[in-house]
Amino acid sequence: MADRPRSSVKHPTNLAMVMTTILIWALAFPVIKVALEDFPPITLALVRFAIASLFFLVLQFTIGGGMAAIRALTARLWALIIIFGVVQSAVTNIAQNIGMQWTEAGVASIIQSVGPVFAVVLAVMFLGERLTRMKVVGGALAILGTAGIVTGGGAILGSSTLLGNLLMVVTAAAYAVGGTIAKYVLRDVDPTTMMAVGTPFALIPLAIGAAFEADAMSSLQNASATAWASVVFLALLATGVTMILWYMVLARVELSHLAYFIYLIPVFSVALAWAILGETITAVQALFAGVIIAGVAVAQRDEPSAVAAVVDAGCEEPHCEDEE
Repeated sequence: MADRPRSSVKHPTNLAMVMTTILIWALAFPVIKVALEDFPPITLALVRFAIASLFFLVLQFTIGGGMAAIRALTARLWALIIIFGVVQSAVTNIAQNIGMQWTEAGVASIIQSVGPVFAVVLAVMFLGERLTRMKVVGGALAILGTAGIVTGGGAILGSSTLLGNLLMVVTAAAYAVGGTIAKYVLRDVDPTTMMAVGTPFALIPLAIGAAFEADAMSSLQNASATAWASVVFLALLATGVTMILWYMVLARVELSHLAYFIYLIPVFSVALAWAILGETITAVQALFAGVIIAGVAVAQRDEPSAVAAVVDAGCEEPHCEDEE
């Protein structure tokens, strides 16, 4: 039987945490573009997650479960958390940072909005969540929109922009894989312990990758104050604070329901990229962005019969009335 959520995304506390996370993640896209002016892509990810790892460890041993929570982890949980850390922090950010050298921040955020579609598929396959007709139709729309925006409607086939856009798709898929593993782990582990244990393991592939970047050491010495401020923002807010908030909510709700909110990221990110970086979006990109957003929204929409079944089941719980 699938793990029933203990709460609703609509609960005011959950909604506040989710929207705070979405706004910060939207801002992260233009901030990454700023940081990439001074740091090579993998070096940027390495420094970001080195700082984030320290942040999570401090949380673990101050307000978290400390060493007792870590000792309580089984071998299976250790393996899953290590895989989670590498996928969620290393794979995603290597693909994302390299890809963003060849695509715009706003476009990158739009392409990554297809991530919820991957999340829905994985949630159905591995977490026992329901697959409805609305999710199938929405997934098809989002995939169509992603194909259109990745290729610029066919206009950029074979270009470096295509490679950058494809790497954004890889990033979205990797985030979905990481989220699926996290949802499973969070049944037995609190978010702080999961992040404190998993994130440091991402530093191994990131360090190996950074070692092959020619300007890695010089970038650390010559980076501007703005670039370093960007890295600190990405480490402490876009990774540290938001990951704890997001996974606190994920521990309570279905992955496929929470993923719905990710489609809001491009809406905010495009506006922020315009305001901070002066980026523009073409009519073709806007058209396919609309298809993606519509598809993701449809994919997360429950059919009336399914909603009734969930409400009836949920109202067997004592806290049901408090979550409306």
